[in-house]
Amino acid sequence: MEINAEQLRVDEDVIDLRQLWGALLRRKWVVIGACVLTIAAAYIITLAATPIYEASTTLLIKDPNASGERMFLDTGGSVVTRNLLQNSVQILRSRQVAEMAEARLSPAARAQLQERLSEYITIQPVANTETIVVSARHPNPQVAAEIANAVAESFIEFNRELNRSELTVAREFIEEQLAIAEEQLRQAEEALKTFRENMGPVSPSDETRTLLSRISDLEARQLEAQLNYEDAVRRGATAEAAAHAARREALQQEIAVLEERLAALPEREMMLAALTRERDVLEHTFLLLRSRYEDVRIAEAMRAPTVAIIDPAVPPENPVSPRPMLNVALGAFLGLFLGLVAVFVWEFVDTTVKSPDEVAQLLGLPVLGRIPDMRRPGPRR
Repeated sequence: MEINAEQLRVDEDVIDLRQLWGALLRRKWVVIGACVLTIAAAYIITLAATPIYEASTTLLIKDPNASGERMFLDTGGSVVTRNLLQNSVQILRSRQVAEMAEARLSPAARAQLQERLSEYITIQPVANTETIVVSARHPNPQVAAEIANAVAESFIEFNRELNRSELTVAREFIEEQLAIAEEQLRQAEEALKTFRENMGPVSPSDETRTLLSRISDLEARQLEAQLNYEDAVRRGATAEAAAHAARREALQQEIAVLEERLAALPEREMMLAALTRERDVLEHTFLLLRSRYEDVRIAEAMRAPTVAIIDPAVPPENPVSPRPMLNVALGAFLGLFLGLVAVFVWEFVDTTVKSPDEVAQLLGLPVLGRIPDMRRPGPRR
């Protein structure tokens, strides 16, 4: 009867597994010893390690278009701020915020910093939310909480100044234009007064008054379109700026038509109309700029921060590292692995015969008898 080759391989595999199991049983103390040693080493290392505490604070990044200046100014709510959360993460990681936060720390906390403050913090945005978690790790739980709160407060201050600077630039620009408009209005009023004194009483006709009123209204609307255009350009709203520019050009065409009709008036009446028109336009410009200046000044003063602290950091009670149970478990796993490797290597290099079955396998001859080991304790046969 022939023996199937596949069955022979299965038998050989079973024999090999039995031999390996026997090797493990014979050298089980190697595995146990390795586990004990690694567990003891992990426990000692855990006890010797310095405990590290982690404190976290949560920040909410709010939509800047919902800030207080929307009550006074049209800041382009249609323009969507892109990558606001990622920008905030990068600002939180910046050197400037780290320096501001370090300056906020107490002298005792600064004395315990062994590295740069940025080495102690981690910034992590929360998925599908507008929140960011600022975490700080330090051997002292009080210092960890103080670092996290200092970074959050410094970021809020930096963000407030960054947002306020835009309104500050607008206020300074309007303030300069307001001074120029006030001087031009004064000169126009002086010129009109001088003309009337030199020419005597001159009264414009009803048609002239109508033309001046219409031109003054159109020029006021044109000036407003120009200011809106400049504001849109400053904010980078290209589509909005193009719309204001088109409106400005259309108003200019209407003004040009009325100016042709105004040029047909008698000379004295035309001069009076020109001076009156210039005075009216400058007066409207001055009033409009003064109104915008007050709006920007109030908006700058009450600019609401776009960042808020949801949960301030508090000193943690338990350290995040080392973790004794995890370290001991890893030590046990490592000891088991090293013990098994040692047993298999030992079994591979050990060429001694350990059982009658190995004799039969090596010599290819049946075992006819066994000689007992008389040195072993126990009953003799």
